[in-house]
Amino acid sequence: MSVRNTVIGFMMFVSVVAIVAIGYGSYRILVPATLENVRHDDPWKNTPPEPQHTDHSDLIQGVFTDGPSVTRECLRCHGNAAREVMKTVHWKWKGDPVHIPGKPNLPPVEIGKKNLINNFCIGIEPNLGGCTICHAGYGWFDDNFNFKDESLVDCLVCHDNTGTYGKSDGGLPTPGVDLTAVAKGVGPSKRANCGWCHFNGGGGDAVKHGDLDQTLINPAQRIDMHMGKQGFECITCHRTEHHLIKGRAMSVSVDHKNSISCTDCHNEKPHASERLNAHTFSVACQTCHIPEFAVGEPTKVDWDWSQAGQDLPITDHHVYMKIKGRFIYKKDVVPTYRWHNGMAKRYLAGDKIDPNGITKINEPLGSIHDPNSKITPFKVHRAKQPYD
Repeated sequence: MSVRNTVIGFMMFVSVVAIVAIGYGSYRILVPATLENVRHDDPWKNTPPEPQHTDHSDLIQGVFTDGPSVTRECLRCHGNAAREVMKTVHWKWKGDPVHIPGKPNLPPVEIGKKNLINNFCIGIEPNLGGCTICHAGYGWFDDNFNFKDESLVDCLVCHDNTGTYGKSDGGLPTPGVDLTAVAKGVGPSKRANCGWCHFNGGGGDAVKHGDLDQTLINPAQRIDMHMGKQGFECITCHRTEHHLIKGRAMSVSVDHKNSISCTDCHNEKPHASERLNAHTFSVACQTCHIPEFAVGEPTKVDWDWSQAGQDLPITDHHVYMKIKGRFIYKKDVVPTYRWHNGMAKRYLAGDKIDPNGITKINEPLGSIHDPNSKITPFKVHRAKQPYD
């Protein structure tokens, strides 16, 4: 086994909320309005109503000792729910077949967290049970997991409103959790539900995305305008129909299908100044509105696996871990800017690399000469990791 020199991964930011990583809402090409057809920006007109809550405390029957028994109880009334979840990337961990830019001879392939290489923990295979703590199901430890068993869908991870639910290896409920109390306390998804997985992407708070962390559970306005000032939930912008949640992560996709955009609520010319509005032709909203990321917590920007295995007198896990190597974290980071048209190249397992060069895992596509491109901010994560 050898060590790859450098692997670079890109993550894009959108200002649907003040600071949100692409993994949970991606950039979409904005169609500029003509100067003669500028309408008043009234985002509240396009903001979805809050989901209605039904108290389940008297509706849930029985005592539950495992996750599947809770799901079967949910399905008594919500008969289609599990089948809907099973059609989503939260269940499959891969999307619909897609053409990979730059690979014209490759037929459409399904890609996602399930089969892609990244430059954090590299992939899910070496530690499947640990990675699937964040799977919306119960018991995915190996290839024997039954993706067709409706009772294995985890309803609670997205709908627990008690704040007491958690997941352990393979996606099983945390030992000791009162599943009956949690089942009786379900409701619409809150920030903490989404954050159980998304705040901890990469194995810890704020590690991977740079702008998703525990501060978003109850954020100040300076952390997030929409959540901190307006009280938005994640699903306010990541709108959901039949359990299909809008949003696109460039870390696991190559296009902007099913993405969200500032213009889902705001119009294409939101400013009172036409000088500012003229910039929307070529500058993404988030470029101006997200001047820094990792404002609440520091985020990992570099991971050197080649340093693993040493007995060093370092106790700070943000700096070094014997089993993982050396890290660099940064806070209040100025993004990297690239022209971007919503598409990206993608390294696939098996692609040949130059061991003496830099391998770009997911390079954004676009240029100043591309009319669909805009200047867009990204988090860049660099790593030195094993290859064979």
